[in-house]
Amino acid sequence: MLIGDPNKGHITNYYFGECTTEEEVAAIQKTAEREGIDVLNTRVEKHGPDNFTLHVASIDEKEKDVVFGPEGDESKSKLKIKWGDFKEDLQKAVNGLKKAMEYAANEHQRGALENYIKS
Repeated sequence: MLIGDPNKGHITNYYFGECTTEEEVAAIQKTAEREGIDVLNTRVEKHGPDNFTLHVASIDEKEKDVVFGPEGDESKSKLKIKWGDFKEDLQKAVNGLKKAMEYAANEHQRGALENYIKS
């Protein structure tokens, strides 16, 4: 799954703040993958040259600072990975899924609901 690139005409809600370049998009995606983050659940905010926040949709809130750069580029950009984006909405969904578990017809349905909650 690719984040998408507005510089290529893609329509996306993944980006806000200043416009990102194709190289920045590729470097952020590679960094997210290296960190084990599925970019499908993220948004990128560019604060200025070499300064970004990767917002991760999650109920848990935490932050991690990493540096990254395009392949072969010696300069390093700062990327703050910030979990907790859409926390309130996701918590409502989890609460609904937990309630649905009370009505699961079998272990297969219960397991599916547990996996939805985990993800």
